[in-house]
Amino acid sequence: MDALRQEARLSVTRHCQKPAHRDAMLRALGRPGLVLHPEAPCHTGALCLHAFEAVSGPPTRQAVRGAAAVELLMDSAYMFDHLADQDVGIELASTDAEELSLAVSLMVCAFAAASEAAQQQGPRNRAFKALNRLFRTSLQSCAGQFMDASLERSPLTRMDQALSMTSLKAGSLGRLAAEFGASLAGAGSTTIRVLGDFGLNLFTYAQLVDDMRDVCPERGLPGDLARHKQTVPVVFFCRSLLQSPVKSGGVRHHAELERDRASTGRQFEASGARVFCAVVAEVFLNRAKASLLGLGARGVEVRRLEDFLGSVVDQPAVAVAV
Repeated sequence: MDALRQEARLSVTRHCQKPAHRDAMLRALGRPGLVLHPEAPCHTGALCLHAFEAVSGPPTRQAVRGAAAVELLMDSAYMFDHLADQDVGIELASTDAEELSLAVSLMVCAFAAASEAAQQQGPRNRAFKALNRLFRTSLQSCAGQFMDASLERSPLTRMDQALSMTSLKAGSLGRLAAEFGASLAGAGSTTIRVLGDFGLNLFTYAQLVDDMRDVCPERGLPGDLARHKQTVPVVFFCRSLLQSPVKSGGVRHHAELERDRASTGRQFEASGARVFCAVVAEVFLNRAKASLLGLGARGVEVRRLEDFLGSVVDQPAVAVAV
């Protein structure tokens, strides 16, 4: 991933002309989980490169630039999410306003880098289609971010809403990475679509795994349940097992749950919510595997994609998404 990290750094340096702004962006990208941190997995950029390689062979310089662009998009979404959640486990030297500005800047920088990659990789018509697809899918991920924030105000979220939010917010990032890599490689529309399906299903699977980890973390930080997040395991738990009557005739609210976190954590572990979420995650993983079978039948070289899927599955909590 060294080439991808170097290209991400160059993209920020090239497009951000004000020194203070540029330096702040580079410092932000060095945080744990973001592209310039030495231990960051860079799954979004890696998927873009693997999709390109599956269609066209070894990645070109412009393919690496495109992969850096989608990784910067992921990092922008990551910063938005942490700002929205006000994560107490992350110490930041910047204000909320500065964080928001940096997140927006990363998104714009990513689009600029993606435009360069698309224009230099192939004919103008192909570049236009690749960018149009990238922008539209990015908006799907933004819709997931908006839905995530909106559902936190909902007294009782439906399971289909929680699953839709997860797929939009995280899965769309996998789709845009795979589709952009395939588009840069000049793949046909069907191959692009199936690779996009692979990315969406794999990243949704990974997010569900992360959500199971984050409901009641072991390190003392507030989990998703305490922070009112409406993830699939939290929604299953609240709807199925915590609908005890209260005077108003409603259900137990998060404030009541937070007053006895230890007991709530034990109830969650005994509820079956973790098993339910694991089954749902397995469905998305099987869909991703089915996409690989379909690609292989079309003559696409899927070995690196299979290895990538295996690397995601082998990690207990992947954090490929937000």
